[in-house]
Amino acid sequence: MTPQFSPAYYYVRVTGTCGAVNSTVAQIRTLWLECPPPVIYTVPGPGTFTPATGITITLDASGSGLTYQWFVSDPFGSGTILKQSGPSNVFSYTTNSGQVAISARVINDCGSYADSQGVWVYSNSTVCTSLASVSISPAGSTTITAGGTGVDLVVTATAPGCTITYQWFIADPGYGWLPIAGATSPMIHVNPPQSEYYKCEVTTAIGTVAVSTAVYVQQP
Repeated sequence: MTPQFSPAYYYVRVTGTCGAVNSTVAQIRTLWLECPPPVIYTVPGPGTFTPATGITITLDASGSGLTYQWFVSDPFGSGTILKQSGPSNVFSYTTNSGQVAISARVINDCGSYADSQGVWVYSNSTVCTSLASVSISPAGSTTITAGGTGVDLVVTATAPGCTITYQWFIADPGYGWLPIAGATSPMIHVNPPQSEYYKCEVTTAIGTVAVSTAVYVQQP
């Protein structure tokens, strides 16, 4: 049961052959009804920075008596640490790391809060470079023996100092290239019921995208 008002009042009536009796009244208070959380409008990142200038984020949010908490994972992937808390919606940070992740929580004067959607990853432009190379193996046409166990497709990509993400695609005659759900690692195992084309899209944290050549997995 979700209260539509706050406070809301409830009681239970028990009825039997000898009559009815009511329980005592319970008061239910719902914070998000009495005190709506702040609204965050800013969606910054990903972006790049240099150690000389660092990172500055200005968060646009609405609400009453807002407090901003800023969290940093430096380097990206390490533990998250609260770096700043107070009324300022501006956060500045300097680091020599290759990548850093920043997130925020905004709290209003009655205790409700809103978190930023995910983290904002910033890459050191003096460290993180564009994709140097992308290759896929086995290359060309790979034949899978009928009734076999399939084949592993592996993409190799290098981008010094950068976090790399992967997305595999399969060619559909009617719809073109379609992303394969969950296929987000450098290797994918395939054993299609019929011959299919596959490729992998590789992306760095600074937005550089490269696509492997297509591989035709052929069924005899």
